[in-house]
Amino acid sequence: MSRFAIGQKIVCVRDDWKNALFGLSVRETDERYPVKDGVYTVIGLDWLLLSDLPGVMIAEVNNDCIWAEQNFRPIEPKQTDISVFKKLLINPKEKIDA
Repeated sequence: MSRFAIGQKIVCVRDDWKNALFGLSVRETDERYPVKDGVYTVIGLDWLLLSDLPGVMIAEVNNDCIWAEQNFRPIEPKQTDISVFKKLLINPKEKIDA
């Protein structure tokens, strides 16, 4: 079971990819690959049979590869806090620490 959902934004945390078939770094094979700190969108979920790990397919690297899920983390949505602005509406002259 995957910890990601289709359509979710994820960030790459490790990019020392190896080609499972040849055992080479993907940098040596001219394949397109996710880069560390890059933001990607999950478009599919599958299982990496050779390494027996859950994997993700991502929209931004369109090469039909399945990438090991362990090399990504979810991007947490930012929560907007508007309490400071609400205080301004109540008393616009009050000094607020933000």
